[in-house]
Amino acid sequence: MDFLELFNEIRIFANIAVQRYGLAGIALVMLLESAGVPFASAVMLVTAGSMVFSGQVSIWEMVGASTVGITLGSILSYSLGYLSSKLGRVIKFTFFNGWGRKKEPQGSKSKLITLWEKYGSFSVFMGQLWGVTRTFISFPAGAMHMNFLLFALYTALGGFLFSLLAVGFSMLLTSTLSFLVKYLNFLMNLSPWYLLLVFLLLLLLGLFIMLRRRRSKAKL
Repeated sequence: MDFLELFNEIRIFANIAVQRYGLAGIALVMLLESAGVPFASAVMLVTAGSMVFSGQVSIWEMVGASTVGITLGSILSYSLGYLSSKLGRVIKFTFFNGWGRKKEPQGSKSKLITLWEKYGSFSVFMGQLWGVTRTFISFPAGAMHMNFLLFALYTALGGFLFSLLAVGFSMLLTSTLSFLVKYLNFLMNLSPWYLLLVFLLLLLLGLFIMLRRRRSKAKL
């Protein structure tokens, strides 16, 4: 299965979940993306606006469902990263200590973990604002044993901000498309003579602008 086929399968599944389960479907879609399934939120960007405008849900219900899904999915990914690092340590201590290697002193930390705690924690918040980073930022946070409460706080705040922006963008997109459809329907219902008249007026306006520019250049 190539990339386009995978994306299409994800889109179909996410669309069915949202159409069938509403807010629960939105939460499920965002959970899946935050847990490691990329591009699932693209369906929310397309459907959220129409769901709000149709009166099915309110803006804040949509934002809340999305935030809950992002937070739960990120916690799941964080837990997997945390457990994988624990498993790695167990394997290391079990199979390699007998070969004369010293145990890591209690309280010692690698430079990577130190740098993460000093500079990288806020990257969890920033990572929630972008699709690809939101999908994968939580696993390394868990693997590096980032403080869970701080992780959950940054995830919830970043997920809320992303959800608010995504729903707002979806509403803008939906209203713009709705206006274009209405405008095209209006034009299609006009008599051909009106369309011809509009075309001639636009042509005359273009010619007038060209003549004005030529005269202004000639004076210079």
